[in-house]
Amino acid sequence: MRSRRTLEVATKRFFTTVLRLRCPVCAEGHIDKGAFTVKDTCEVCGAHFERGDYGNWLVAATLNYFFNAIICIGLTIVLVRRYGFFDGLALVIVGVALLTAALLYRPMKALGLWVLWLFGFVE
Repeated sequence: MRSRRTLEVATKRFFTTVLRLRCPVCAEGHIDKGAFTVKDTCEVCGAHFERGDYGNWLVAATLNYFFNAIICIGLTIVLVRRYGFFDGLALVIVGVALLTAALLYRPMKALGLWVLWLFGFVE
């Protein structure tokens, strides 16, 4: 069982990492290098974000897929209940899915980095 202090730090680092795109270790350095890339290390504390195994993107991709599916399923239910099955429904859902995947990429990459930090993979 984690101590209360550890949970407070984890919660604080969640918001600074995901919403402000800051380092989960020190909460000061920026994690983003560009629109779709994360820095290899933190310029403030030297924490390694990207390991040599190239599997860190899997956490972000899974989270992005999960939240994208929830949004698209919810939108589909709302549209079908309101308008029924109409021509172009699939096109609307695919368009929203692509847009949502692009918009959620950076926050989900940051969330994935926070999860990796929480389990001790980012130090």
